[in-house]
Amino acid sequence: RTGFYHIAKKANIPLVMVAVNYASRTMEIAPPYTLSDDMEKDFEHIQKFYERQSGMYPEYSFWHKDD
Repeated sequence: RTGFYHIAKKANIPLVMVAVNYASRTMEIAPPYTLSDDMEKDFEHIQKFYERQSGMYPEYSFWHKDD
């Protein structure tokens, strides 16, 4: 599930994150994010964007945590 990251990193292109929030029926497009040389930091940034989104089936989310 990290292929998008490695492709963007190797191509030296920024990520543009897009999310559809099912709960609020809204769509959000983040500004381009230039990847750093720290994969952990980059994924923290990505997670902060997506953790505030709610999909139709949240349990299938990449960031879903079982309670």
